[in-house]
Amino acid sequence: MEQKILRAGSAEFGLVNVPDQLFKFFNDERHARALVERGGVRVGTLYEFRHTDGWDNARGDGEEGQFTFSLTSANPELITRENAPWFLRPVIDRLGTAIASRGGTLNAVARHPD
Repeated sequence: MEQKILRAGSAEFGLVNVPDQLFKFFNDERHARALVERGGVRVGTLYEFRHTDGWDNARGDGEEGQFTFSLTSANPELITRENAPWFLRPVIDRLGTAIASRGGTLNAVARHPD
């Protein structure tokens, strides 16, 4: 898995498996010209794309920014805050107790904040 870093201002974003070519489609020719002639693009927030009013299925996505981390274990174990991977620690904190795993896969679903 190849990772690339995209820098935008003071922020950095890790991108994984980036294709060699990306395509951008516009409904409004002014926006296409802004990109080609000045390098201008509009950057929306996750909030805008989660709330799909006025968006078609290609642009609006109610699950935008949602991700799942999985922990797979072949054997039963007690997952505590001390031995849990970083992405499960907030779950254990919210539960207030360790997780008794019987083996298998444990998924933690989270969303990036708006």
